[in-house]
Amino acid sequence: MKRALTALLFLCLGALYGEESPIHISIQPGEHYTHRHWFGIFPVRLTPQIAVWAEDGEGRFLKTLYLTERSAQNSWRGTDGGRPEALPLYDHARNRSENTDGVSGASVSSGPLERQASGDFSGRTILIRAEVNSSFDYNGRYDKENSGVNGQPSLLYEALWKSEEDRIILKPAGKGELRGESGTADYDLDGLTTALSIIDSITLSR
Repeated sequence: MKRALTALLFLCLGALYGEESPIHISIQPGEHYTHRHWFGIFPVRLTPQIAVWAEDGEGRFLKTLYLTERSAQNSWRGTDGGRPEALPLYDHARNRSENTDGVSGASVSSGPLERQASGDFSGRTILIRAEVNSSFDYNGRYDKENSGVNGQPSLLYEALWKSEEDRIILKPAGKGELRGESGTADYDLDGLTTALSIIDSITLSR
């Protein structure tokens, strides 16, 4: 079902951006937001892992804004070692940060939600990034043999949010490393198919 996942997040962004004001995140699912994968004789309906976070003008991680529950809890079926390939750009950015409590206060969700955040930019330009990935999302380029559980690599969305702007729309910008071994984005969408329609739009507004 295509429905907005509206996150009005409870975050302490005032410490980052100055005076507080409401911030809204709206994630609109796309055509391939869910898909079915068979585990033996059992079909399972899968939904993507999503992270939305803020970085400063120097590319330093500031704060997690939104994170799907399984990624937040690092709780994965069939593995004890985590899934670094699920959201590699977000994980590497957060792990490089001196802000070791990067998830605390983020909106963590396993489904549709409505929550509220507060914050203001106070003259700063902030890079907002989002990463989206759906397991077993295979295509002709990324099949089970060469991509394992992951299928197509994660898709990166980005937008600069300037202090004078009330609304931004994140755009597809690149993809994460297939095995999750690095946090370097490949700014090329070549080879992605259904991954491009997992999410229809990601919008932030005040």
